Amino acid sequence: DVGGVRDAILTNESGILCPDNDVKTFSENLENLILDEKLRSKMGEKGVDFVNEKYHVNRLVADVKKLYLELLNP
Repeated sequence: DVGGVRDAILTNESGILCPDNDVKTFSENLENLILDEKLRSKMGEKGVDFVNEKYHVNRLVADVKKLYLELLNP
């Protein structure tokens, strides 16, 4: 759980956050992912959906367009 990682995932849906420098928790979470194929698959699918929704080029273009219109027409 460092930097902007929290903004790039849905906690426990598309990824798992671990406290910084917590090797035990990191190892346990990694082991769970290695052993649980369904969990890996589910998180992978959620991750793709999340990125497509939040960072898709059409969404980014619409956001920039909206910003420009707001700045040009206060």
